[in-house]
Amino acid sequence: MADGRVISCPHCHAELLVPRSTRAVQGRCPTCHADFPLPPEEPDPRQDLVTDATIADWLGPRDEDEAPDAVDESALTDVAEGVHRELGDTHAQTVRCQIRLVRLDAHGALFEFPASRLQNTVFRCAMPRRCLHCGTTSHLQAHVIVFGSRFTRDMSLKAEHSAGRLVASERDIAGLEGEALLERLPHVPNVDPPADLPMPYWLCDMCTGAGEIKGEIETNPATGRGRCRLLIRNLRRAEEFLVAAGGNKTIDHRQLRRRVEAMDDNLWDTLPLAVRHRIEQWFRPHKGERLIAFVPDRDHARTEDGVAGLILSNRRLIHHTSYRHSEASVGTPLEMRLAFGQGKATLQINASDCNVKRMCLDREGVRTLRSALSESDFHVAWR
Repeated sequence: MADGRVISCPHCHAELLVPRSTRAVQGRCPTCHADFPLPPEEPDPRQDLVTDATIADWLGPRDEDEAPDAVDESALTDVAEGVHRELGDTHAQTVRCQIRLVRLDAHGALFEFPASRLQNTVFRCAMPRRCLHCGTTSHLQAHVIVFGSRFTRDMSLKAEHSAGRLVASERDIAGLEGEALLERLPHVPNVDPPADLPMPYWLCDMCTGAGEIKGEIETNPATGRGRCRLLIRNLRRAEEFLVAAGGNKTIDHRQLRRRVEAMDDNLWDTLPLAVRHRIEQWFRPHKGERLIAFVPDRDHARTEDGVAGLILSNRRLIHHTSYRHSEASVGTPLEMRLAFGQGKATLQINASDCNVKRMCLDREGVRTLRSALSESDFHVAWR
């Protein structure tokens, strides 16, 4: 690996080793023979976890004499009015929402806001209620953000170790929102207010939060004022957070929206690594084939996702179990029957080349399948 870097073919997702000495800008995949532009040589945020040292260097050095209450809430209104006169409404709105985007690159989105915003219930519930990594909205646990006193090489790790595992289970927080949710979450120990107040982010039971989110707080003991910085690695979740925090239609939001739209919306990359490895045992995309949806078979536990299920691509519908594998090509007429009961659905598929007698889906699986079929060229008759 010292003499090359690993990239992924954008068509078949095969891992390729590119020599670091190459000056080529185009590449050809030896697996699917597709031509594609080589990505610039930089760390892949999905492959390489962002360490505290990386983040400390990324944030840059700070002047030790710099006052941490540089974000002065009492001056925000006057500043906003001045910005409004000089630059217009959207710039003034960026100031009034009291959150700004200070860095946006391959490592994620870095936000800065007054520390006092942690006292606001609505703000602390601004993280989208979906898995920070894969985006699912089911089987979620609430994790509490730990704001370290300094984003240096070891202080955030020290704060996390001293705080312990700050998690609320899905059962404990089911149906709770706002203040009722925050009251169920553990406070952060060994830190000064307002960093002790719980601010949740969400992970499903299949994903890890390692490197996905980092927090820093810096306050002035004399005034109690200060500022926070929050790094969110997933740009889609970062955009949802910014909108919920009041930054909708600001200059920062438009910049973040453009970056999200420019990203390759690749479903494969949102699946947990263990699930991808299992699916790879029975699904290999053809040249130009794009994954639209994966619907797991709920006759299996979530910890076995990828062992069996249904895949829909722009070319095929594929059903796989440990006993049977069948496929239907795009354009094939499909007859689907759904029967609901006890929170789950039973699916039957009748087609010339693909017959599924029974597959168990949860509610999210039903939504995913229907949405994916609406995007595909299959001719589906629901019964």
